[in-house]
Amino acid sequence: MNAPRAEADKPPAQPIERLVWLDAARLGAMGLVALQHIITICDREPPQVLLGLDPGQIGVAIFFAISGLLAAQGKQGHAVRWLSKRLSRIYLPYWIAVTGVLSANYIVQYKPAPLSLVIAELAGVVGWTHRGDIVGIYFWFVSLLLFCYLLAAIVKLDRRVLPLLVVASIAWLWWDQGFASNTLAFLTGLSLGQLGKRPSPLLTLGVTITAAVLTFAVHPGFACVTIAGFAILSTAIPFSLPEQTETIIAKLSELSYHFYLVHVPFYLAADKLFPNALLPVFLLGTTGAVIGAGALYVMEAYLRKGLASLYPSRRIVESI
Repeated sequence: MNAPRAEADKPPAQPIERLVWLDAARLGAMGLVALQHIITICDREPPQVLLGLDPGQIGVAIFFAISGLLAAQGKQGHAVRWLSKRLSRIYLPYWIAVTGVLSANYIVQYKPAPLSLVIAELAGVVGWTHRGDIVGIYFWFVSLLLFCYLLAAIVKLDRRVLPLLVVASIAWLWWDQGFASNTLAFLTGLSLGQLGKRPSPLLTLGVTITAAVLTFAVHPGFACVTIAGFAILSTAIPFSLPEQTETIIAKLSELSYHFYLVHVPFYLAADKLFPNALLPVFLLGTTGAVIGAGALYVMEAYLRKGLASLYPSRRIVESI
């Protein structure tokens, strides 16, 4: 009879701390990726901003670094439960977005889409299986993110494999620089995250500088590790913002993935109306993408409610 009382006396779970500057960095990363796509769609040559990287490459490296840092948080040994939550976050909005893109492609016949490609796109592995033929080329990001989360789940089972994954990713640079360098950015965040959500600034700075040297001395793929270090250094910013501002930034950061999933079609549509005109494409495309991201967020929320009503015992809504 005392067990229910003991349960009732348990202190409430503490909310997970949010770091506003990480949220701001993720928003900035999305802005850099969007800028890259606008420049490319408008048939311009993207500039090399830092260590030979263009804005989009910098933004993607920041995304992966932050994802790795956050993936390191939580208890060790709960790998399956942790991974299922991450897959839910990735797949539900992705399925909605990719279904829309595939449907639009079927109508306009923009690219050939055999059944194998459609299956790979829905599975989220198209970046590995059909890299040169993806309908919605930017969906490669999802394929690599899923892979990185799988690596994080393995590390949650046994941290001793983390150095081996880092070494393997470094060797991978000579075969597939794009995927390997962003995997290294993720593993940088995952490694530093083992020290907590606010890793040592001095250690992080040391990793950042070392990677910059290795970029010139060994392989340019280490540039993404330098970018990862800069992103993680944002956790050391000593001051905060007004609570309402932080809440807005956190919500916008939460929507950045939804924005990513929908933004390219809107910029392409804007470019059809105003060919190669940077400002109109930016204004019209961004407005459409913001509306599209909001719509995707709402559709995902309704989908989760529907799944929760079908499978209430699985508490799908709480998996976010």
